[in-house]
Amino acid sequence: MKYFFLYFLLIPVTALILSFCKKTDTAIVFEPDEYVPEERIMKLKQAIVGRDSILLASMLEYPVQREYPLRNILDSAQMIAYFDILFDDSIRAVLSQTQIDDWSSFGWRGHSFSYGEYLWVNGDALCVNYYSERELMLRKELIQQEMSSLDASLAGTWQPYICMLDDDGELLFRIDYIPTTTEDNLYASGKAFRLAIYSLKDDLRAIPQKVMMGHLSIEGSACFHYLSFDDEQGFRIDISEDHSDKDGFWRRIAMTTPAGDKHEYSAMECYWLDFLN
Repeated sequence: MKYFFLYFLLIPVTALILSFCKKTDTAIVFEPDEYVPEERIMKLKQAIVGRDSILLASMLEYPVQREYPLRNILDSAQMIAYFDILFDDSIRAVLSQTQIDDWSSFGWRGHSFSYGEYLWVNGDALCVNYYSERELMLRKELIQQEMSSLDASLAGTWQPYICMLDDDGELLFRIDYIPTTTEDNLYASGKAFRLAIYSLKDDLRAIPQKVMMGHLSIEGSACFHYLSFDDEQGFRIDISEDHSDKDGFWRRIAMTTPAGDKHEYSAMECYWLDFLN
């Protein structure tokens, strides 16, 4: 059993009454330059505008990440099935009007047009920053399902940000955030994020074992995400991205107890609804 889970059981828990710059965990590294891979970009355009889901699916590295609680696209079969949800008439119309001169180096690496509003391409890696009306509605439905499953003490204007399962399969880490009107507010050092920790032995619809408030910071041109949480008892938890060679998306979790003891763990990103009875 995790040390910090034992600590949480010993200290009384008071139930307390987040676009994004997510990045795919790709190992491909390209040095930033002004070269635009015309053949590949035109082939990508052809596949999307022409609704050739099989061609597009064969071109990509997986997973293709979607904003939680939407599911990531894990392989070519899922891309083919999800294609029309991902690429609706609006984005196909925009992409059909682009010329190769509209594309340029963008961000830490890779290429895009219209300042990354729609797509970002880096070799076989594809980031789709555009969300169709159908996908937005699907995400809204999933958000409603998740938030309605929580204990009433966790109600409010919160939305799900991420869910993680520790590497021993014992603890579930749920992070929610309060949507704000400006990005500056979202990433400020306020208390816009909430961490709830559950034991999988307990009812996930009940009050969690521990609730902590915190904030998100994004650093560097690669947009690395760092989350920090603390509470009145003196606990602190820092969560960072884990870019080691593991299957799936992993996070490193570092906990400091009120006594100054430090413990580190790994947790894999997962989906809250998969664990509800």
